[in-house]
Amino acid sequence: MNFSPPPSPDMRGKDPSAALRYRHSWLLINGETPPTILQRKIQAAGTMKDGRTLRLNSFINHQVDVQLMSHCGQHLAHRFGQHHAGLQATKIIAPRSGALLAANCALAMQLPLVVADTQRPTPSEGTVVHTVTRPPGGQYEEPMQMHLLSEYVGPGDRVLLMDDVLATGKMVGALIELIRKSGATIVGCGFLIDKAYEGGRDVLPKDAMIHSLVSIAGVKDSVIHFEGALAL
Repeated sequence: MNFSPPPSPDMRGKDPSAALRYRHSWLLINGETPPTILQRKIQAAGTMKDGRTLRLNSFINHQVDVQLMSHCGQHLAHRFGQHHAGLQATKIIAPRSGALLAANCALAMQLPLVVADTQRPTPSEGTVVHTVTRPPGGQYEEPMQMHLLSEYVGPGDRVLLMDDVLATGKMVGALIELIRKSGATIVGCGFLIDKAYEGGRDVLPKDAMIHSLVSIAGVKDSVIHFEGALAL
């Protein structure tokens, strides 16, 4: 697939720093990249009363900012698309929590999206249902089963795994196990937010390309500490 950015806008007479940012980012919205917008939203939403839990319900977890998801999905598509020929991804797989982000990325990359179902699907004749159990923890108080049909994911597939938030790694770890059961190969993982302080990176495949729009080093006393440079 030929993944080409749109023509650069005429930046003459405008802030040169914005022009510089544009050379490194496919998508610029009113002078800001999607990671910048996402970081600003996280900062503005702040934390719960405990001073540690991020308030994501207003734009990611419950009420969803669909325009933001569209921009962020396109941004991830650009990041992975820069290496698409090398990755040779054939499908994107996501849990329901990451389906909207993944759908926007899949649309931009022109790839099929397979959503890991929490209800056991009815297989066609001759196909298999692969199943794993996500252990309790984080926002899920009970164990949760996830399923993939061999009809849609199998040996020969090269998969991009996506979710909204990488935290302890319980969800992504279960997805990795599920994808490996199918016989597919994970070539990349993409997230809106990486809570680096919760250690989820440790479960990611070492040979996969990893992209997060925003990485958070820690949250203490209602202060959110972002990690490193933004993913332009």
